Amino acid sequence: MLKTVNNLDVKISGLNILSKIGEGGMSKVYLAEQISLRRKVAVKVLRLEISENELDVQRFKHEAKTIAHLDHPNIIDIYNIGQTSKGEVFYTMPYLNHGDFSNYIIENEQEFILLLQTICDGLSFAHDRGVVHRDIKPENLLFDEFGNVRICLL
Repeated sequence: MLKTVNNLDVKISGLNILSKIGEGGMSKVYLAEQISLRRKVAVKVLRLEISENELDVQRFKHEAKTIAHLDHPNIIDIYNIGQTSKGEVFYTMPYLNHGDFSNYIIENEQEFILLLQTICDGLSFAHDRGVVHRDIKPENLLFDEFGNVRICLL
């Protein structure tokens, strides 16, 4: 059984928060165990000051619902959206712990070109459905256990 970290001040029904794994200007990302399915998930929690702005919350929820319907092998799925016990908006997604594009080492030019094509395919798929990525950077391009790149759109 995975151990919950008690000193983290995040409480979400149905999840055991295990550790903080990232932080940015708008949000924090945690590793958690989804209790019902006993699987690890990543939880992106918007900062409280952003979650207090109703317009931002509605935009975030709308974007999350739109992205959740993008079924593409290079786009990270969104499992759930909700609010913490304090009212912060969050969503859960697969926990991908195989590095991001900033750790990618180019060893083969053709392999690199194919990787870039898959990124473009995912972004094009999203764009064709009205979703524009506003923060494309290496840290938002994660690798799954098979070495495939997955784009975090939110």
